[in-house]
Amino acid sequence: MSNNRISAEHTAKALLINLALYKEGKGKDLSRFRISKKSLKLAANRLTLREAFVADVIDEMAQLGWSCIDEGTMVTEGELAFIQSDKIEVWPRLGVLRIRSLVRMKGSLEEVHEVIDDDYYEYYPEQDDDLAIDD
Repeated sequence: MSNNRISAEHTAKALLINLALYKEGKGKDLSRFRISKKSLKLAANRLTLREAFVADVIDEMAQLGWSCIDEGTMVTEGELAFIQSDKIEVWPRLGVLRIRSLVRMKGSLEEVHEVIDDDYYEYYPEQDDDLAIDD
């Protein structure tokens, strides 16, 4: 490995070059992708990957029109997901007026949580079974 640690800006650009090459090879137009932190470290030509550097790459990707879903919100650990920001802009914007009375209802916090749980499982009954602890 050479000693040249690639900057966050150029790592972001290299990732998008990699995506373009992948798209050419597969003949697909992709507006999203995942990358492991190990691959990010290799793309940056670094022995270690600091969280500050990862944040800088995410910022640089944003400058290039890509939004990040970081590993803290993903099921798979150690990965980042990126989507073209203009794809997100056409998603419906969800206001919270519909649930305002629910979250502001009078009662103890425990009672409020119970009502929210009841309503949640009414709309998403399949989640009730998924969250149960198996004996």
